[in-house]
Amino acid sequence: MKSHRIGIHSLTRNEIQKKAYSDAKAKFKTVDNTLGALTAKRQLVKPKRGKYSLSPDVIQSFEEESLSLAGIY
Repeated sequence: MKSHRIGIHSLTRNEIQKKAYSDAKAKFKTVDNTLGALTAKRQLVKPKRGKYSLSPDVIQSFEEESLSLAGIY
């Protein structure tokens, strides 16, 4: 979610694994399993081979939430 806010729209599996390890010491196998589960739940999509991105539905819900918190919506 932080990456999307700063303008990064997709990340590779390797970038996600490195970030998860540096932040939470998550094992690579755990990250792979989680990516598969989130893709199956359609919270993540694969716009290109080897890249992961938030699904449009998740992005829209984040945007609506931020607008409601700001008092605009």
